[in-house]
Amino acid sequence: MEDREKIAKVCNIWVSLTDPYIQNDPLILCDLDSFNEKQIIPYIASIRATNNKREDTFIAQSIKFSNNNKWYTKKKMKIG
Repeated sequence: MEDREKIAKVCNIWVSLTDPYIQNDPLILCDLDSFNEKQIIPYIASIRATNNKREDTFIAQSIKFSNNNKWYTKKKMKIG
């Protein structure tokens, strides 16, 4: 199985929880055909248990910026 197939099998369901729609920080998706796996950067992240204490560290991944990436979003996303 290719790495691209592994990434493509992730599925998230997104629903706006604010009324009437998201105004700031909208959902943004990257076109996998414009994505290079060398852009993946692992880092150590943690879940915040309280405001002052962090617990449960894990390895997360971020994406290094590239002008070749194609990003998509839709303004004023809402339920329906």
